Order: sequence, then C-alpha cells, then structure tokens
Amino acid sequence: MNEIVADNGRVIRTHILRGPECQMVVKCGLGANSWAMLILLHRQGKRPRAIITADPGYEWDESWLFMIHVGAHWLESVGFPVPTIVSRASEGKYRRREVRKVETLREECDRLEMPPSAAFGKSRCSMVYKAEPSFWWLQRQPWARLEHGMRRRIAIAIGYDADERHRWELADEFRSNKTEAEWSYPVYPLAEAGIGRDECERMCLDEFGPFVEKLYGRKPQFRFSAREDGPVPVKSACKFCPNNTIADWYRLARNHPNDYLDIVELSRRTEKNVTSEAVGFLRNAMPAGKRHLHVWHDGGYPDAPPPPVPGKGGPENFAAPTDDGRDEMPCECAL
Repeated sequence: MNEIVADNGRVIRTHILRGPECQMVVKCGLGANSWAMLILLHRQGKRPRAIITADPGYEWDESWLFMIHVGAHWLESVGFPVPTIVSRASEGKYRRREVRKVETLREECDRLEMPPSAAFGKSRCSMVYKAEPSFWWLQRQPWARLEHGMRRRIAIAIGYDADERHRWELADEFRSNKTEAEWSYPVYPLAEAGIGRDECERMCLDEFGPFVEKLYGRKPQFRFSAREDGPVPVKSACKFCPNNTIADWYRLARNHPNDYLDIVELSRRTEKNVTSEAVGFLRNAMPAGKRHLHVWHDGGYPDAPPPPVPGKGGPENFAAPTDDGRDEMPCECAL
C-alpha cells in the first residue's frame, strides 16, 4: 500500500497497481504485439477484466479478419473476455456535446479536406480515435467506477515491446490526461518480459499455428496473415495512414483497389489546403517533395512505379517492393 495526500489534506490509500486486487484492462490494437501480449498474459496465468479494441473507422480489413477467424476463437478457448469494440461514435453519444465528435477519422479528413494528423508528424489520430474512446468506455463501467471510488487505479496493458524503449518511456497518453491518470496507469508486459518484435511474431506462430489447424482441421493459408508460414496478424493501422510504406500502398491497391483509388482522390482534394513540403501529405515515409499520393499514382515521381490497380488498367504483373514490416508509426496504432 502507498499513501498519498489529496488536496484537501485527507489521506487516501491507494493499492500498488501490481497487487492481486488490481483490475487489468488490455488495449488490443489488432497487431502482432497486442496478440503476443495476450498470449503472454495467458501463459502467466493473468486474466484481464476487459479487452478493448478501438476502431478509428478505416482499419485494414485484414486486421478484423484475423480477429474474427482466429483471435476471437482463441480468446474464448482460453477463457479471456470477448473484445469490446469502441469508437467515437459508440462512446461520444455519452459525452458532452463540445467533445462529442462522433465522426470517423476518414469522415473528419473528408470534412476538413486535410490529411490525417500523422502527415504532420503528430499522433493525434491515435489519441482522438483510439485512446479517448477507450477511456470513455472505461469511465462508464460500474466496476471501474467502483474501483475509482475506492481509489484503486486500473492497470492498462499496452503492447509496446522491448525493442520500443522510445515509445514506452516517452508515452504521454497518461501523462497528458490528468483525469485518465487518476483512473488508470499503463503497464507494458512485453517490455517487462524483455520480449522484442521478432519474438512477438514467433509467439503468434507457436500459439496460433496449432490452434488454427485444430480449429479448422487443416492448415489454411489466410490471405490476411502477415507471413506465409503461419497465422501472424498484419501491422494494425488505418488503410490511408501517411506512415504507409510503398509496400503498404501496393498491398492496398492489390487487395482493396476501390479504397486505394478513393484515397488517391482524397490526396487530390487535400493538396490545395496543404502547401508546405515540410509536411508528409499521404506519403509521409517518402522523401520530401515526393509525398503526394495522387502525383505518385499519376506517374509523377520516379522513386518507384505506382501500383497497378486490378481492373483499372496498367501492368497487372508488376511486382511490389518488399519491406521488413517493421513499425514506423510514432503511436500505438501498429501494436
């Protein structure tokens, strides 16, 4: 037990967060890290009170397919709670009108005719469309309100791994929100266990490979797996994230051509409102001056040929470049 003194001088007893009486909530970002964290908690014999997945409104279909066809079945098999899907639309209706904003990230970009905040090197997308709705949901739960009334903070498990020291040391989602810090505090099970990104993928292969084979009676080749040798979740992100690599844009054009062409048009509309080459537009990972997605799509940048769009003309046999799939995002989206 720790003792802290409130502003009114009253002594408040608060439990150490790692005590057995502490409630734990997992933020599942749908990526390999989040699923590896859940596997780790299961192996450690720790059962979360709730699992929250925030939907910004334009997540990769492959992430949801993995959740539906693999993750949800596995969670049920180990006795973990069913994931709760939250969004600004689902939680905003319970908030004051001035902070409600029930639109999706994509709807906001269409309304403002601006790219996501990640194009400007900020992590506002994650804060507004993932962190806030998750906390709003927590505040509405009777058991969480009881814990808060008893001055017991809730542990929020986040899937930063041991290779991401800069992320879990500098994470400000709890420091910048004093109200959230009064209700909860972050824990990083993967980092504490010394588990890096490569081991996260191995954990997913070891756990989900045999499980999928048993569940379906065979070893299916899921197109929504990040690897060909077994079921590993793809990197979680919005399909139009400015941090997409060239390989990501190729994958989007190949698997979701209508979405890709729609985002190309969003790039055309936002150009008039973003005039500085210092920002990332919709190709933030590319060199400065070569960051307009629509210019690349039209063949205006020689750094790499634009992806062919199935059914829309162009060289259908064009091979996409490859990358190592590592997370380049400065936020929790890719967990």
